[in-house]
Amino acid sequence: MIYIIYGLVLETLKAKAKEIIIKNKFNIEDAYTYDLEEVSLSNLLYDAKVTSLFDSKKLLLGYNALFLTGQKSKIDHNTEELEKIIETEDKDTLIILFANVEKLDSRKKIVKQLEKQKKIINVPIPTEKDIQKYIIEAFQKENKKIEPSIADYLLQKVHGKYDLLKNEIIKLSIYEDENISKKAIDELVMEPLNDNIFLLIDSIKAKDKEKINKIYKDLIKQKVVPVQIVALLASQYRLLLKVKLFQEESKSEQEISKILKKHPYQIKLAVKEASKYNLEELKEIIKQLYDLDYNLKSNPLNPEIQMEIYLLK
Repeated sequence: MIYIIYGLVLETLKAKAKEIIIKNKFNIEDAYTYDLEEVSLSNLLYDAKVTSLFDSKKLLLGYNALFLTGQKSKIDHNTEELEKIIETEDKDTLIILFANVEKLDSRKKIVKQLEKQKKIINVPIPTEKDIQKYIIEAFQKENKKIEPSIADYLLQKVHGKYDLLKNEIIKLSIYEDENISKKAIDELVMEPLNDNIFLLIDSIKAKDKEKINKIYKDLIKQKVVPVQIVALLASQYRLLLKVKLFQEESKSEQEISKILKKHPYQIKLAVKEASKYNLEELKEIIKQLYDLDYNLKSNPLNPEIQMEIYLLK
């Protein structure tokens, strides 16, 4: 059996694969895994054919199957053997190929074959409601409780990033006795680096010097140097500029999310932040950051002071 699972959020692809694995009575702990940007598809298929004294059933997971898409793969995969295997139904071998992309190349023979067999699964980006449900159910499995409002707060804390939730849920489950609290989330859940930058941008716009200083010091403690901070700021301001331009073309948040390949929650935050600026302001800020980047690199003495002057001016 061969399945292709594709979509933009890898964790949701893995969750869908787990459903297929359990349904077909395979053991996920016995899986062979392959990065198909580093290893040839032929290696995976060879392992699928080789009989073993210990494995009556074989589960093989191939990640980064870009050869199924329009994207350029680092390896030139020969897919003829895979095309032959698709025609034979071996219930003791399960191959799942993952493509972390928005769409497959429907012209590919393999894609056409598996579409006919209904063995291609698209996993859409989860909505906020889907993620809230996932959080509540994940804590229930750990014999913990979390109120929907607190689940929303945890989602905000990781800025809608589904792939960060699993570790945070495990961490909070160990820390809390029964009910997950907002206080525990504040103490244990670290803001992702890019999101600290987003908070910094918000504080700069509000001219909140105390908050700017606190976030900047936190970044320095995390060993993020001024040149990196400038690069991250420029990246976020460029995102705001792109969002602003797409809004002027009357594109919806969902459309912008698809075009920029960003989670809807990230775009929602960007839309809110971008509304505080006009296009000329954003262009000027990006220019200032390019100038600061040049100054930091050409005159590396006292970079922290140069950074502080920019942030607190």
